[in-house]
Amino acid sequence: MPKFFDLLWQDAMTFRYVAQACISRLTYSQGMKMSKSNPTSIADINAQYSYTDDFPGGKHDRDYVSCGQHGTYNELDTAYEAELAAHVKSKKITEQDAIDILDSTCKLLKNPRLRSDFYANIKKELKELID
Repeated sequence: MPKFFDLLWQDAMTFRYVAQACISRLTYSQGMKMSKSNPTSIADINAQYSYTDDFPGGKHDRDYVSCGQHGTYNELDTAYEAELAAHVKSKKITEQDAIDILDSTCKLLKNPRLRSDFYANIKKELKELID
């Protein structure tokens, strides 16, 4: 009987390994990398996404937001400064609250993320925290 449980345990561990590999592959193919589950900075959020802007300055760039970083331009920094920094400075929310809002917005919206949807969600989550 112990042999049976040993084999059962090995099968369970093999299944777990294969499942984790499939999830990792699927996550990476959708533009996300495995990283910290609770980011504490914009860089941590950026690290979850792979992003290459093959057409920088393209005519539709202003319509979309990337959660990854391309070169020195970081759209999450821009969103933070535009929507969240003043609230952090006035202590209405914490720095971590701001990071959590950006992270949840990136995860909520499917790629490509429309700028209008991105900023609308930031405002919605911010309102929920402040009110």
